[in-house]
Amino acid sequence: MSSTDFYVAKDVTYKLPQGCFEAIITSVEEKPVKGADDGRKNIIIYFEVFIKGMERFECCARACFPDDESRNSDLRAFLEKLLGKQFLAECAAQTINLKTILIGKRCAIELVHGKHDKKFDWPLVVVENIWPMTELVKEGEIKK
Repeated sequence: MSSTDFYVAKDVTYKLPQGCFEAIITSVEEKPVKGADDGRKNIIIYFEVFIKGMERFECCARACFPDDESRNSDLRAFLEKLLGKQFLAECAAQTINLKTILIGKRCAIELVHGKHDKKFDWPLVVVENIWPMTELVKEGEIKK
């Protein structure tokens, strides 16, 4: 690379179309629930999404779950779809590190447009569903 070469990094965008796309989990973090004084927290899982025609962008999405360890929690249902019931059964009565297990994991995710505040010019993109890569469907197709 010569001294006059300049690499232009991709712009990050959460403005993504609806559909089913290949993705990779890039980060997992725990954050306090905004405005909650009782110590409640959310688990946030971040994805890099691979969308045909948007290769010049770093396409990002996230899934947010209440930090709830019960058997009927939304987070557990999400993990069961991705990792399998057998994996969670083998980890029963143990603590697992979500960062260790999830970061770098390839998957297919379904993106849908949720409700959004009128002050935004694009809809909220929600990760509605997840599958292991073995169940990847055609890009853009919603899996039922």
